[in-house]
Amino acid sequence: MGLPGDTPEATSLLTAMVGVVDTLVDDFDIVEAATRLTESCVSVLAVDAAGLILANGSGGLQVMASTTEDTHRLEIYQILVGEGPCLDAFHSGRPIAEPQLADSDRWPRFISAALDLGYRAVYALPLELRGYVIGAMNLFATTPGSLSDHDQQAAQVLTHMTTVAVLQSRTLHEARQLNDRLQQALASRIIVEQAKSRLAERGRLDTVDDAFALLRAYARRTNQRLSEIAGAIMNNTFDLALILTPTPPPQTDPRS
Repeated sequence: MGLPGDTPEATSLLTAMVGVVDTLVDDFDIVEAATRLTESCVSVLAVDAAGLILANGSGGLQVMASTTEDTHRLEIYQILVGEGPCLDAFHSGRPIAEPQLADSDRWPRFISAALDLGYRAVYALPLELRGYVIGAMNLFATTPGSLSDHDQQAAQVLTHMTTVAVLQSRTLHEARQLNDRLQQALASRIIVEQAKSRLAERGRLDTVDDAFALLRAYARRTNQRLSEIAGAIMNNTFDLALILTPTPPPQTDPRS
């Protein structure tokens, strides 16, 4: 890879890789894996936000993960208007870079929306293995400029790991099974979006990002899947207080 072996950058990348690998177990939750991928890229690379789209098995694309609500809306917008770096990366199977959005007319409507949100550069990577593309990831920066060689390599490593994990759930010729699984994952993402909105409303939280953070923390703490908890919330079979009310720390005996 050409990455240094004993530097803060290498340590951060290894930490992020461990975090991504931690989600890639048997019957892993694709929503959580996609979310961890985008978060890892923001924590390791010189970017400020990330979003990920996946093919839905019927020729369309759908947002699977994003690090902010603004990014989530921007990813949806590029799908709706049919232009943007993620779409180009997905259809071409190659990385797409635009280090100076303000000077580009490559995707007029997407760029206008991105600039309005404060983004000045974008880099998109396909989720691709052996010519089979299942999605793409956008990396956004609030300052213009290209990704360094190190950041490009790190992004490719993290993206490739997630791609391999998704495809590993079946052999390459079992495309129908993969499409079914991706469709289920995308349906789960919709339920998660609905659940975090309900959680934010019922808990009177400032943002749905706050609700998602609480939802993920509870899922990790109880070793449950995000999609299962979200489904229970939307079916009104889950006590929201379990998520909204922090667990008090264990009491210690003052005499000990």
